[in-house]
Amino acid sequence: MLMFSFGLYPGQEGEIHARQEAANHRVAALVLDML
Repeated sequence: MLMFSFGLYPGQEGEIHARQEAANHRVAALVLDML
């Protein structure tokens, strides 16, 4: 899923990883809400 495609840009990992992790939580919440 989306989580495995992240972390491919080691140069800017700090800020980008934090944003993508927050996005992952939102996506997971939406998916669980649909079930």
